[in-house]
Amino acid sequence: MRIWLSLLIGILVGYLSMPYTSVIFSAVFPVDQSWHVTSSVRKSGNVPQLATYQQGGAVWLLSHHNLAPDRMVFHPQKSIGRVSMDVGLNSTLNVRVGNVVDQGIEILPKSIRIGKKNTFERKEQIDLVVEQGSLWLLLNQQKIFAGPADPGDLQLLSSNGHAQIKSIALFDQNKQLMYESQWSKTKSHPVGFVLSGGILGLLFGMSRGWLSIFWLSFPALVSFGGPEHVLQFQEQLLLSQYLPWELRKLLFIYSFLPFVSSCLIRSELLSLHKKGIKSSWALWVWGCSIFYAVYQNSNLPVVWMGLCLLFLALPISVQLRTPFKNNKWLLLDIPAVFIFAELGWSSGMLPALFWRWTVFLSSLRIFREWNARPAADLALAYLLIFPYSIELILPESVNIQSQVTETNWRQASPSWKASCGNAEHKIAFSGGSSTGGAYQLQGSGVPFYPELVHQKLCSEIGNVETINFAHAAGNSYTLTRSLKALKKQQIPNIFVFYGGVNDLLDKRYSQTRKMREEWLQQKRLPWAALIKKSKLLNIFSRLNQTKEEKKQPEVSLTEAQENMTFLAENLPNTTIIFITELVRQGSQIKLAPYRNMQKEVAAQYEHVEYIDMYPFWSNQELTQILIDTNHFSAQGHQDFSEQLTPFIIKSLLKKESP
Repeated sequence: MRIWLSLLIGILVGYLSMPYTSVIFSAVFPVDQSWHVTSSVRKSGNVPQLATYQQGGAVWLLSHHNLAPDRMVFHPQKSIGRVSMDVGLNSTLNVRVGNVVDQGIEILPKSIRIGKKNTFERKEQIDLVVEQGSLWLLLNQQKIFAGPADPGDLQLLSSNGHAQIKSIALFDQNKQLMYESQWSKTKSHPVGFVLSGGILGLLFGMSRGWLSIFWLSFPALVSFGGPEHVLQFQEQLLLSQYLPWELRKLLFIYSFLPFVSSCLIRSELLSLHKKGIKSSWALWVWGCSIFYAVYQNSNLPVVWMGLCLLFLALPISVQLRTPFKNNKWLLLDIPAVFIFAELGWSSGMLPALFWRWTVFLSSLRIFREWNARPAADLALAYLLIFPYSIELILPESVNIQSQVTETNWRQASPSWKASCGNAEHKIAFSGGSSTGGAYQLQGSGVPFYPELVHQKLCSEIGNVETINFAHAAGNSYTLTRSLKALKKQQIPNIFVFYGGVNDLLDKRYSQTRKMREEWLQQKRLPWAALIKKSKLLNIFSRLNQTKEEKKQPEVSLTEAQENMTFLAENLPNTTIIFITELVRQGSQIKLAPYRNMQKEVAAQYEHVEYIDMYPFWSNQELTQILIDTNHFSAQGHQDFSEQLTPFIIKSLLKKESP
């Protein structure tokens, strides 16, 4: 009775779970080309992928507090008159219509906020209307003023989590439809869900007790958690080699393993008995499967082939040291051998080991009766192999916030370079993503300010070579440690460092970048090199760091001053220009000590100059040229280059004068 009841309940639960679990297995598509998507970079192998994607009939924009928000921009051919869209009730989304940045429309879970104070309850349907230079929200038959709206683009930005946009329709001022989303929804077939639920229910029915049902909380947690939690998990553990939707699917599948294993252990399906299979054919079948697995992994080096064979043959150690001839033990091991054969050394060891643990625990009572010592030795071997099997299946740790690997920044690889004429005047730029290599304008064809400065210099004085050494997450520490490689490529006449945010405001660890590097290089810590190379130990280290109450800046103010001084002393024949990064009003007080420090260093050296760019823009104007806290918009790069070029020309002429 228990078996049939569990089977029926499993089928019912499998069918009812479709709305929540089908999206996990839905096909993923890029957003249609009507939209320009700028997104934080996730990596699949060495190929950058966008985190904004279409899945399950909706577009998902992901974000995290340590990253710039994902952004979708629609460039209309006519002025926008109305925006109608369906946004998931648990979404957070900022909406901007036209060229005005600070409209203050923030869609929150089950509510919408206008400005910083007025909050209203909402449904999924949201309507915005543009009339006579103003943006209005239509809500519950009310028309609520949401701010000015100049003609321009529609921008959608994720904010501290995720946004699920189910549909969008755009109309012009004459109420003519300009765009309507055609986001296809993959139809889910109930057969797979019903069959899976039925199998899980059958396993539970064949097991004894009710404790196994506790393990179903794991898949429920993954299913209801949403993609934004997976993204946070990725960023926390540096698992960005997985794409968000792929990692969510893997976590969902693996979350069932404890339940399946518990049900099998509590049933008698995998248990050994005193009267078992004693015929030698089982031994030959198991031996042939071992040979097949070794053949499948024949591309491994000889040493690894030997270790592979040793791992596969471990179960027979119990047979050789125990006075029983029950070859069911070897037959039950064949699935583990075939898992290893098909998935390979790296991916197959962990699931094969998981199956072997299930078989071992199912027969633990009989092992204690026959001879506990061989079973204990086998269990110890499995425990020792377990961390290594996890190490094999984990990808390389890559920081989501940086597109540049450790070796790349040390090599000072340029993100952009160009020349005109005989390249008599050599200009170099360095900094973080505001200067080069950023993701927020990728694929748009918008030039960064160093390229615009180069174009102006070529037209006004000619004979210019410009190299942009800036990269995402670049700071004064990475600059000074790569200066030697930089000088091999160019000894510039003018060197511009534009930074500050990645030094003082980037806080992710309990130690500064310099302190972490020095700790790993200390010879008195013999395990430091292992920690640096081990993916598993890095994950434990990251988990421990998240518990720290206070995180330190990547580069402290004192270290930044040392770096500025190092730069000045190692480029004595170069005019160095320090510029503190432009940020919005809320972050300016945090960078004030950095500005003062750069001014002090510049005052100590004749060939070092400090340019204060803040007087050129008011705080209101900064919101127009910065798309977030510190990254330039397309217009921002243009405006900044126009202000910077005269200073560089003046410095070049000063350097040429006797």
